[in-house]
Amino acid sequence: MKIRNHLVLSRLEVLAAATIAAAHLGSWISLHAQPSLWKPWDLLSLVVRLGVCIAFPAWSYHRLRTLRARARIEGGEASYPLDWTAWNIACGLGAAMILATSVSIMVVQYLKS
Repeated sequence: MKIRNHLVLSRLEVLAAATIAAAHLGSWISLHAQPSLWKPWDLLSLVVRLGVCIAFPAWSYHRLRTLRARARIEGGEASYPLDWTAWNIACGLGAAMILATSVSIMVVQYLKS
């Protein structure tokens, strides 16, 4: 796969993580004040979103390591943009932290009600 294709995939990963975080934030705001409306699938949905937010940057990091290993075998340097990988990891972990905090707040409020 060409480096340009990896750049496109990296940008899609960041966009996906941001979209998932925004979708979660919207649903969290709508359900936050009304624990009586929560259903088990709400928490399941949040857990799935959390997993996806972690999976995208992890996949990007794995791809970076694979490219570097391939470049070492071929005797060259990997020209994969490290800044995009760092950005993917930061966005994914940031979204995951927001999701984890929100899930814990929702669970605590659910248990209190």
